[in-house]
Amino acid sequence: MSDLHHPQLIQEYYPEAIQIYKQLNSLEKVNGLEPDQGWQHKNKEATNTTGAFQDWVSIRRLERKLKTLQQELENAHAQIASLENAGQISA
Repeated sequence: MSDLHHPQLIQEYYPEAIQIYKQLNSLEKVNGLEPDQGWQHKNKEATNTTGAFQDWVSIRRLERKLKTLQQELENAHAQIASLENAGQISA
């Protein structure tokens, strides 16, 4: 999964963090260092507005898969118990 939507969320909900980031980059330039431009490049690449919901979509898919697997496990336990009660297998 790509994390390109995270910079969009930060920019939308925590604009003060962006200002602090820019200030830190400016200080690096003053000290002769190369500022980290990774976040800015990711932010420029992140143009899909629906990407901000990717985490939510992924979580929902995993929740559905978990529910299915839990049901399959319960069914397997029930089958084992049924076989044990019928004397076809021993515990």
